[in-house]
Amino acid sequence: MDVPQSAVPGHGQDDDDSNAESHQSSEDNVEEATVERAGNITMPRKNRRKSLTSTKSDAKSDPNRLLRSKILSAAVYCGDTHAIQEAKRMFHDWRINGTFIHPNLRAVVYRTGVRYGTEEDWRHCWKVYNTSTIPSEKKLMLKAMAQTQNPWLMQQ
Repeated sequence: MDVPQSAVPGHGQDDDDSNAESHQSSEDNVEEATVERAGNITMPRKNRRKSLTSTKSDAKSDPNRLLRSKILSAAVYCGDTHAIQEAKRMFHDWRINGTFIHPNLRAVVYRTGVRYGTEEDWRHCWKVYNTSTIPSEKKLMLKAMAQTQNPWLMQQ
């Protein structure tokens, strides 16, 4: 008995459309799950939606804390406005109030602060660079200052 191919699931035109839709929704689900996993890694269990940069509940042996800077850096690189605003806020708090920035987050916060900041932000990093005696801090400042969108600042 011959069965028309259109009657077999996956062979008819309508089935192709539904397969494409289910494939698309499957991709959407995978993307949502990936974002959720990233949130689970980057956020402390109590406040997963609160901040990409929260480190208050970190234990010294917590391997997830090491991923936070990578995820924050990737989010800033991709133009995620929440991540950029959070990094800018941390930079501003550090510059104005001397607020502590976790060492794992300093590079991305400094770079973001200068890239999306003002000339005063760049000049603050220049001042820190010139007064610091710690080579690693000087290196972080140089890399941050290189992120400026005003290249004439670097020629001074």
